[in-house]
Amino acid sequence: VELQLCVVSVVLHLHAGLVLALLRHANSRVRPIARSALLIPMVLPPIVVGITWLALFTVDISPLHKLMAMIGLPVGPLLTNPSTALWAIVFAGTWQHFPFAMLMSLAALQMVPDSPVEASRIDGATGWQIFWHVRLPFIMSTLVVVGLFILLDIAIAFALFSRKTDCGT
Repeated sequence: VELQLCVVSVVLHLHAGLVLALLRHANSRVRPIARSALLIPMVLPPIVVGITWLALFTVDISPLHKLMAMIGLPVGPLLTNPSTALWAIVFAGTWQHFPFAMLMSLAALQMVPDSPVEASRIDGATGWQIFWHVRLPFIMSTLVVVGLFILLDIAIAFALFSRKTDCGT
């Protein structure tokens, strides 16, 4: 379970961070919103995030569950169901911590020199080809370091919360 949690979380953090960094880096309509709105999850205290997600995942009080029931898609309890608990935790953790991956990815993207990108455009490369063959190799080392930081953070959190305590009994 710990390995699955770590792998899925790292992949989701990196993908969400990189996609939003690419949107933020490009001249898109998302750019003004991304400046501050996407950083909100990172600056909220963890206890506030935890209580908020607990409320969203609790069937009796969740507006999400009520909305799903209104449209005919009732969702059972997410945190007490063994098949959905891991995914709920991964989703909540990714929501809170993806801004770190986004900021690091954005910083790396801004460090990519313009000349290889312009040369690729002149050669007729598509946006996807420019990303895959030019930008991604430049930012790969940053993504690896970010992935390692996320992995360490998740492994430490999992170790802290899964440890059985001995109360002297």
